[in-house]
Amino acid sequence: MKTKVKILDASYNDSVEDWILDDMVQSTLRPFFKWQDSNKEVNVEFVRTWDVVGYTPKIIIEAEFNQPTDAGLFELSFNDLPLESLRSFSFS
Repeated sequence: MKTKVKILDASYNDSVEDWILDDMVQSTLRPFFKWQDSNKEVNVEFVRTWDVVGYTPKIIIEAEFNQPTDAGLFELSFNDLPLESLRSFSFS
């Protein structure tokens, strides 16, 4: 059984272009990808789901771990989860 940690639960403007939204998501998740790169022994998968609250779309991203201890290490590394907003678009 996998252990899930919600890392992002954010609303976004539905008129944003898909490629811009994707850049914002990648930018927001960058610290988590760096953590994954520095903890190669941890098996983690990032799962994206979509929801709508009222008329506002939401993106939800969860980290799924095979081991509960790995999820605990992750939560200790990022104690302000879940994030509630996406990082702004960047041209980098």
